[in-house]
Amino acid sequence: MAQETIDAIREAEQQAAVAEEEAARTAKQIVEEAKKNAAQEKAQMIQNARRAEEQALEEALGQCRIILEEAAALEAEETARLEKEVSGKRTRAVQAVLEQLL
Repeated sequence: MAQETIDAIREAEQQAAVAEEEAARTAKQIVEEAKKNAAQEKAQMIQNARRAEEQALEEALGQCRIILEEAAALEAEETARLEKEVSGKRTRAVQAVLEQLL
């Protein structure tokens, strides 16, 4: 009877050791899978962030182009207005000088 008890204890210890090794392997596999998934998710997040960055940059460049075009149009209008104003003043100045000379 004592031998049977000892054998039963040894059997239980062996089963526990096997279960422990299996649990350790399973835990290791779970950790490896989690690391792999985390790496994939990180790569996907980085890719998404880069796409968003590129899109934001393209939108900003588009807005810059529009602003520059508007500024160029305003500059052209102001230049034309000033040239017209200067032309009229130049004509009056030339007439005033001619009147003084005559």
